[in-house]
Amino acid sequence: MVIDETYPTLPEIFHAQTTSNLKDLPYIYFKPERGKPYQKITYGEFGKKVIELAGAFATHGINRGDRIALISESRPEWLETDFASSLLGVITVPMFPTLTASQVEYVVHHSGAKAIVVSNDLQLGKAVKAAASCPELEKIFVMNKDCSARPESVAPIIHFEELITQRSEIDVEALVARSKPDDIITMIYTSGTTGTPKGVMLTNRNLVSNVEGSLASLPPIGHNDIFLSFLPLSHGFERTASNFIFYSGCAIAFAESIDTISDNMLEIRPTIMTGVPRFYERIHSRLMRSREKLSPFKQKMFDWALSVGAECAKKLEGGNPPLGALLMRPVADKLVLKKIRERTGGRMRFFISGGAALSSEVGKAFASFGL
Repeated sequence: MVIDETYPTLPEIFHAQTTSNLKDLPYIYFKPERGKPYQKITYGEFGKKVIELAGAFATHGINRGDRIALISESRPEWLETDFASSLLGVITVPMFPTLTASQVEYVVHHSGAKAIVVSNDLQLGKAVKAAASCPELEKIFVMNKDCSARPESVAPIIHFEELITQRSEIDVEALVARSKPDDIITMIYTSGTTGTPKGVMLTNRNLVSNVEGSLASLPPIGHNDIFLSFLPLSHGFERTASNFIFYSGCAIAFAESIDTISDNMLEIRPTIMTGVPRFYERIHSRLMRSREKLSPFKQKMFDWALSVGAECAKKLEGGNPPLGALLMRPVADKLVLKKIRERTGGRMRFFISGGAALSSEVGKAFASFGL
């Protein structure tokens, strides 16, 4: 699937998706509190939130070409900040929420961020420290409305709830028309785990070409799909995924944490997920450990079912599965393979691996499961 060339910028894609017939369909599923039921935001509701936030940023003097730092866990406000910034022509500077205060200070100073958006008390503390040594940082915006910390800060601290009430009206169509493919839209820094974080400037064209390339290499994705996200959106891989999910009209659901993915899969019943190789290796190892607890007879049945699944999976690589395997696949499915898939919610169409090389053993194992 290749994106129509009439959508060369993310602001144009944003405007098209949030005003089209998708506007009443769910875009985001999230939990306002851990352990609570999922709530949804439609494409139209998301568009309204983004426009309001963009108007609020504009009120506070954040204009085209300025940089706005962003340090938060994956949540709706992360996406709202990113799209609001791109709509204004502001450059988003996302950071991993695991960065230390000194690393945050470095990125803020190096990028020349005029403002920073943070999620909670922990990230607010880092932003306050950065503001003390970065005079160019003029405002700190906080997503949470229940932050208990009220630290002294040289930069004003404004919570989103208050920020939205200060918004001004913006001409969305004019802003969309002003966006250009070669506008710098983000500065992505490395995690800093191997030294000083390094940043790279990316344009609308860069990000949209990633979307084009991703969709061209994947099975068709549409509004009936639900994507479960657990990697940080500050990770380039997950951010690309969130962009092609938005363009495709899918829904995105945020896992509560890495520890709740299994439960969240059963709640959301996703059809698509991304993950780094280590994630898939853990799932594979867990399944193999579960096998060891089975009786000898059930172990043989498990191994037989996987071998049948592996033979049938040869079709994915252009091969011709043996007729015997094709005939026995329904039996293997009923006895073993379907039960494995049900652990992912029962609707999983495919997983996407990225960020590093996935071992052929693990990849073939997932293919044999029918995933």
